[in-house]
Amino acid sequence: MNALQNAIQQREYETSSVSTQEMRVYIAAMRTGYGITTSALAKEIGTTTDMLRRYERGENVFASKLIERAAQLYFRHIRERGYVSRPIGEVTVDSGQLAIIDPCYLERWQHGEYMPEVNGPANDFDSACKASVSRRGFGPIMDERGIAFSSGHGDGVYPVRAVFDGDGRVVRVEIDMSVE
Repeated sequence: MNALQNAIQQREYETSSVSTQEMRVYIAAMRTGYGITTSALAKEIGTTTDMLRRYERGENVFASKLIERAAQLYFRHIRERGYVSRPIGEVTVDSGQLAIIDPCYLERWQHGEYMPEVNGPANDFDSACKASVSRRGFGPIMDERGIAFSSGHGDGVYPVRAVFDGDGRVVRVEIDMSVE
């Protein structure tokens, strides 16, 4: 089971906690970036899109069901494309959070401490902390050049897997933060 599926199973998403834009990203990833390989998959994506439209109109559609369905389609599509998932290492967490950013921006990182009493970011570490402890548990950092997020179960060492396409290029990275 992958990290996204774990997250879906372990967290009850409330309709208000998942944005329509997030759901559109899942559906768009299946439609455009990866193509559609079978008519059955295209039909299922259409059903998921219909669920999204109902959700946008305020109908009783659970966001968790919508995301779970989109994720299932995405991972089924990866299997159909012949992509391979394998371990590539581990990541150590000592502040209860992680960040993803291009290393070229790290030289601009403004060091400092977490300052919850200060409105707005006091430094880049403070900005990452505020994003991680927010209601959503994630947010942009360094002028939206990266993203910081809560590590789920706090400090520890978490396994990292990559999904490789047929040419051996990394097309996805997964951090399994459900491991305690």
